[in-house]
Amino acid sequence: MDGWVPVFTQGELMFDDIDLLVMLQLVARVVADSLGNFLPTPLTSTTQSLQQG
Repeated sequence: MDGWVPVFTQGELMFDDIDLLVMLQLVARVVADSLGNFLPTPLTSTTQSLQQG
């Protein structure tokens, strides 16, 4: 996907199939995109090493 699409519009979900796991993945991607230039390493590398260790 090339861009962002709204998930909520006027307080309602735009997609009926979004569950909690998908919502958490969306939050993680938004945070990574928003703080990507601020943090020295990508957030995914930290979470992957924690899951493997």
